[in-house]
Amino acid sequence: MGLKLLPKGVIVDVVTPLFSDNSLDTKTYTRILKHVLKDAQMILIASPRKGQGTSLDITTRLKMLELSLGLIDNTKIVFFYITFGRSEDVFKIIYELNNFDKNNNLKDTIVLTDAPLYYHSNRGLVDLYKVMTSLTKFSFCLYNDPKLIAHLNVILKRQNIRTSILKDLAKMDEILGIISYGSFLRINNYEKAVRFRPEFRVYEGEELRFADFPNRSGVVSALANISPKTWQLIANYSLGLDRFDEGAGLEAQLFRLVQEAKAMSQYLEIPDSQLLEKILAEIPLDKG
Repeated sequence: MGLKLLPKGVIVDVVTPLFSDNSLDTKTYTRILKHVLKDAQMILIASPRKGQGTSLDITTRLKMLELSLGLIDNTKIVFFYITFGRSEDVFKIIYELNNFDKNNNLKDTIVLTDAPLYYHSNRGLVDLYKVMTSLTKFSFCLYNDPKLIAHLNVILKRQNIRTSILKDLAKMDEILGIISYGSFLRINNYEKAVRFRPEFRVYEGEELRFADFPNRSGVVSALANISPKTWQLIANYSLGLDRFDEGAGLEAQLFRLVQEAKAMSQYLEIPDSQLLEKILAEIPLDKG
């Protein structure tokens, strides 16, 4: 088995730069990774939001993983999005990952991140994960995003993992947490459902909500591509992972950081190409 505990804090939803033919711009992607990893402990790559995951094939995702691993040490964690529209492809990428890490060197670094409702219903999820977890030494993090499922346009399909199902999934040692977007009520119910397992992480997907109402685990942030240090500090201070300068006042410092974060909020609504331009504008040119 891989990791047994996920850290608290911010997970950066790393933006994926693509060429017009949908191939990976490896040079730009490497620049973004270097920028983010200076301050971030955890990154999410190939996500279905800013990571363009729904349009990326297995080969491209593995290339992104390889580039990421080349820039990190054993203090960093990579949440690797493995979801496809068919369960067969999910099993295939798990198989490829096992071959990628035949020596078991990466089981404490990579967390397989999966949005099961994208290719499966709530019914039978526990049995599905009993099979999936038996096939690999990597640990898992669930991914719940009602907008992602809504885009499938499947009539009567539930858009969220049922709370009772999550409670059963959380009983599996190989599943360490969930990233959840959507309503505050939903994430609150998830947190209540997994109280029997205090180390199970429920990461907030709505980053601006976290800035005002932090939970107990942490947040996934796309804006952290622009200013990873700001979001790292917000998460660390909100979760009690770092100490403020007591002379300056805790509330004043946190208020300033939150205002900095909210000032970037418009970049969540613009096209990804414009967000990419903003990120690159924040990165010093590589002189090497």
